[in-house]
Amino acid sequence: LESIGSSFGAHQNAYTSYDETVYFLEIPTDDPEILEKAFQILSDWAYAISFEPEEVELERGVVLEEWRLGQGFDSRWRDGLYRALFGASRYSERAPIGLPEVVETAPVEQLRAYYERWYRPELMALVAVGDLDPALIEAKIKQHFAPPPEGEAQQERAAIAPPTTLPTFDVPGHEEPRIDIFTDPEAPGTQLILVRKIAPEAGQDLAWFKRSVTQQLAFMMLNARLFERGQAADPPGCGREARVERS
Repeated sequence: LESIGSSFGAHQNAYTSYDETVYFLEIPTDDPEILEKAFQILSDWAYAISFEPEEVELERGVVLEEWRLGQGFDSRWRDGLYRALFGASRYSERAPIGLPEVVETAPVEQLRAYYERWYRPELMALVAVGDLDPALIEAKIKQHFAPPPEGEAQQERAAIAPPTTLPTFDVPGHEEPRIDIFTDPEAPGTQLILVRKIAPEAGQDLAWFKRSVTQQLAFMMLNARLFERGQAADPPGCGREARVERS
């Protein structure tokens, strides 16, 4: 990765959230050789992970260290907030990084089976952004991400394909406001958070984009006024913010 001008490390090339895993590379696009290497790396991540037992054991340590670094007040505060927001939803059970006891003991065969079942062309999207030749990028995508030729291996992958309709996990509604008080000895201060859950919009067409931009502008203006209030001689609090998050 460093040979093509991309940094390497935790959160620098990938992240996993509750609903997606995203791999990304930031590279110079004026070098055809680097562009070719970037596509090769992405296709390797997508289809060619080998799961050698010794490498899996090394990676367990990396994931566990990332989990340990994530512990502390921020983690406890986030977990408490999510339990209040998500209620009985699957989202409140654990963070995407998982449980350390599972990371320590998950068999290599199970990891490989998960990879082969879910890392599939029909479940992926590839986005290229930059000063690029669209025809060249399309050719590169077809070259590196075309379905493999029919054969025994392809038939085996087809046999373990996920269901056509993927599972969804809703966040249950509630008629009364849900109130949660979270205290922690390491809390650096006091926060009051008011959250209003809204149903997601299904389509992302031009009308949706217009509403989204209008909404962003409105919150920018509101936050500018809140910031001005915070600069007063005797402000009613240390900080305030309003925003919309889509998940």
